[in-house]
Amino acid sequence: MYTDYLIVGAGAQGLIIADELLAQTDARILLVDRRDQVGGHWNEAYSFVRLHQPSVYYGVASQPLGSGRIEETGLNAGLYEQATGLEVLGHFEQAFRERLLSSGRVQFLGLHEYDGDWNQEHSVRSLVTSRPINVHITRAIVDTTWYGVETPESHRLAFAVDPGTPLTTPKRLPDDISGHRHVTVLGGGKTSMDVVIWLIGQGLPADQICWVRPRESWLINRETAQPGDAGLLRMMESQTNRVEASAAAGSVRDLYLQMERRDEFFRIDQSVFPEMFHGATISRGELSVLRQVENVVRGLRVTSISSGSMLFGSEKRELPADTLFVDCTARAFNFKPPKPVFDGRRITPKVIRDGLVSFSAAAIAHVEANYETEDEKNALTSPIPYEEDLITLPKRYLTDMITQERWSKEKGLRRWARDSRLTGFGKPADDEAKAKIRGLQSRIQVSRDAALKNLKELIGETT
Repeated sequence: MYTDYLIVGAGAQGLIIADELLAQTDARILLVDRRDQVGGHWNEAYSFVRLHQPSVYYGVASQPLGSGRIEETGLNAGLYEQATGLEVLGHFEQAFRERLLSSGRVQFLGLHEYDGDWNQEHSVRSLVTSRPINVHITRAIVDTTWYGVETPESHRLAFAVDPGTPLTTPKRLPDDISGHRHVTVLGGGKTSMDVVIWLIGQGLPADQICWVRPRESWLINRETAQPGDAGLLRMMESQTNRVEASAAAGSVRDLYLQMERRDEFFRIDQSVFPEMFHGATISRGELSVLRQVENVVRGLRVTSISSGSMLFGSEKRELPADTLFVDCTARAFNFKPPKPVFDGRRITPKVIRDGLVSFSAAAIAHVEANYETEDEKNALTSPIPYEEDLITLPKRYLTDMITQERWSKEKGLRRWARDSRLTGFGKPADDEAKAKIRGLQSRIQVSRDAALKNLKELIGETT
């Protein structure tokens, strides 16, 4: 087969990049995926999953996701809608059929895996027949598998399970919950939070839930990332808070506390200082539900489970006999050593603008289509660091500020970013709002140099 771009993975990143390349080039594109349909890990999503952020920030740039509705009831009242997993899959399927395939320039090979060397020899292999296909590429290969996204349905358990132990996943939970009056949720990430909120929403009393949280997590106040005209002022306030906190923080830990005092960050338990930050967002309503669960096992990782008990090394915890375990221990992505986005004819998409996953993928495609040299491309697409410990926050802030400075010198890139629906930017509602935004922009400029200097110093710390 002959193609200009070979994109390995037809999940969110692969589809977003294909969509943008289709808009900005005349390229032919071949999408390859181990699944038989597009959508990536969303095909394994649990029924009650929703995007962490408003729908407007997600999906392919050429088609809207959602209607821009503001929720009037529920835990997210007053905030923009967040698409369900089914809505996300529908969005990608529609874009794939009506936008990509209908162009005549995109092909899709489902149930195929990449089997080349990523450099010179490119081939794919059918998972059904094992038949290999050599692929000749004229421009680049795009590897969307870098983050190694895991789901509870696909990951390997890191703990032992005795035979007959009632263990389920978030996807199977609605079918398996019947007959169990007690539930133990394993894991402290956003999936576990979704499960706890769902359980309590179904009427399960909070005192019948045990929650194993090996590490506590800092969470982003969802109010700070609201799109459109109505959310613009709060978004600018958030940017100002980030820069001023970065300039004022006396330590890495103080940076988190500064963001908490400025109403940017939350933590579930006010008595515990979280040691993890993965960028999950949450509403005040959701936070109030999570805080109802008081039976929390902190700082321990389960090593074995059985009916009515669980082990943490040599420590044993007894549980009610009818306890159902819910596995929420899968990683959203795996942490790996740094790697540039552009390396010869290989493109490895990463998040390059903090908190904007879909926009980052589209921006990488834009840079690929509009810049010539590898050095130029990599200067505009520095990957946002994702690390296990607290140092990740100042590194993320510093990288994003440096990238923003570089983008500010690129007129075409600025214009494209301004017009992309994936940024969610709105316009000031009136003269008063315009004046407030100018004031916030001035505050950012005043603190910017101090923030850059202080972030570099904080990154040099070991704690």
